[in-house]
Amino acid sequence: MKRIIIKLFAVVMAVLTFSGLAWTQAWNHDPASPMGHFHWGAVTPSFATCGDSIKGQVGMKQSPIDIVPGNASAASFAPLLFKYKPTPLKIANTGHYVEVPYDPTSFLYVGTQMTDVYQLVQFHCHAPSEHTIIGVLLSSSAAGLPIFNTIMANSPTSPEEIELSGEVNVFDLLPFRKSFYRYAGSLTTPACSESVQWFLMQNPVLITPGALAKLHSIISMFPNYGGYANNNRPIANQNGRSVLTSNRNNN
Repeated sequence: MKRIIIKLFAVVMAVLTFSGLAWTQAWNHDPASPMGHFHWGAVTPSFATCGDSIKGQVGMKQSPIDIVPGNASAASFAPLLFKYKPTPLKIANTGHYVEVPYDPTSFLYVGTQMTDVYQLVQFHCHAPSEHTIIGVLLSSSAAGLPIFNTIMANSPTSPEEIELSGEVNVFDLLPFRKSFYRYAGSLTTPACSESVQWFLMQNPVLITPGALAKLHSIISMFPNYGGYANNNRPIANQNGRSVLTSNRNNN
């Protein structure tokens, strides 16, 4: 059986400082659709940074990208300090991804400066994976995170938010070893804003094939997706950006 791996931390970090994206303009991830990712930049002027098939690349720091470990530059970073607390387990179907909103009491510290503090506001899921490693979509195990199975099993199949009994702590979705890649990029959904610091965990965590299949099934029912079952954006050009890798002291 093909093994399915998802680097959840990449998703978590991408949304630490961004929430409340405007969904008033219809768009989807279907490459064959006139509102799909090849045409986002033409859907509305506020999406221009995304680029489109006519104008081509517009933003020069777009995400996701292909990570080539051998080309990453070693750097000495302060250890990542996670101050994540449990939060009531709410699950939202946004019409573009399955999201878990988070109480505003959890933070990540990536350094000692005021700008090195990130508040966790939500985490959400893309399938297949968005970043690649040497051109390969991260891909699995028959065993996986039980909490992820719970989220997928209870996710609404239409845009709404529900609350279950119990709590979730996103820290439990992170790998034991916290070594990472870091680079400057963008949101991977419109408006593709180029103000994201990506921290990509080098060690994967696993989800089950069943949970992945359920996620694809939910995606296929998103409004404006017309049955298209993926919600990942293709990789973008690196455009000379440096990818940094934490040294062994961060493992």
